[in-house]
Amino acid sequence: HDDGVMCGTAVVLEDAPERIEQEFVRCARGAPEQTALVCGSTTCSYRALDERSDVLARRLRTAGIGRAARVGIYLERNVELVVAILGVLKSGAAYVPFEPAQPWLRVAPMMKDAELALVVTSASLRERFGSDAPLLLIDSSDDGVPVDSAPERERGVRGDLAYVMYTSGSSGRPKGVMIEHGSVLNFFGAMDELIS
Repeated sequence: HDDGVMCGTAVVLEDAPERIEQEFVRCARGAPEQTALVCGSTTCSYRALDERSDVLARRLRTAGIGRAARVGIYLERNVELVVAILGVLKSGAAYVPFEPAQPWLRVAPMMKDAELALVVTSASLRERFGSDAPLLLIDSSDDGVPVDSAPERERGVRGDLAYVMYTSGSSGRPKGVMIEHGSVLNFFGAMDELIS
């Protein structure tokens, strides 16, 4: 296409996105029925992934989550994990992933250090948290947020925090490495140039 570049098979206009989720949304609008994600026997189209992450973003915004907040993600590696990542980004917040397979005594101090506004998890993992922990269960919709409503959007910038990744801590205490949207978009842009 003369006026854009390819995103999978979706045409993306040349005006550069400011945030990661904006690039995803443009891909989803360009090829909504194309497969976006395969996890075991589960297949998810761009449209389904976009809609499910919109619902989660709306739930997060209703819970008071927005730009500059940090939201923990404590989920098994499945479709819900990707929905959670996109949903947090669409809410304007940054995500902080944690691995449920790690010992809780290792995870809990990292969650405290990250200064999380809340944690997105599942009902099956809920029991690992205290009764007063601020949680949003991805597999529960008891918060009354309409499932067909799109999230309110804040205009973000490339310098916004996208995620915090904790180091292994093999040389001492794990440290959170902060990654901005612009860094991720620059990386993907460089990779596109290398393979095209």
